[in-house]
Amino acid sequence: SHEIVIERPPAVGSTPSDPRDKVAPSSTRKRVRSNAAPMLKDAQGLDVANADDAAIRAVDHALEQWLGYGDELGRYIAFAHNAREVPLVQMQAAVLNLSLESPEGFAGARPFIDAARTREADMTERERLWLGATAAWADGALDRACELFEEISRRWPRDLFAGKTAQLLYLGRGDFEAMLRLAD
Repeated sequence: SHEIVIERPPAVGSTPSDPRDKVAPSSTRKRVRSNAAPMLKDAQGLDVANADDAAIRAVDHALEQWLGYGDELGRYIAFAHNAREVPLVQMQAAVLNLSLESPEGFAGARPFIDAARTREADMTERERLWLGATAAWADGALDRACELFEEISRRWPRDLFAGKTAQLLYLGRGDFEAMLRLAD
């Protein structure tokens, strides 16, 4: 088993040889054995199917951007076009498109959802719930999307991307009680 940690948030799509994105030992990320293949963990300690070091750096950076209303999320979507084998990257890119709440955003989400579906056999249980939630949102089934993102947040409270997504959906519905429930 080998472990890594990023010293600073990398530029999405940067190469491992980029000296700004040094990798050092840490107990926060490690490879774990599963039925399929070893999995890396993100900065929140959550398994990410099919991820390599670059995908983990991108997922971690996207989370920072999503939580902080950053202006670099477009770079994550560009990264997702080249990381088709990483279902979580695909689903998060779909969510970023869906959050635009426009016909173009919904159309832009579909290829990412389709790419994630091709890797469903590789997914963790959490990622399968992500797929269900993201696909439900894309299909206009907002009640189901909210229910699944809230379930992810409840079962994996460190999945802050899912938590913020659930809050965004509840905000759009005007369900402030659900937003508060998620914050507890």
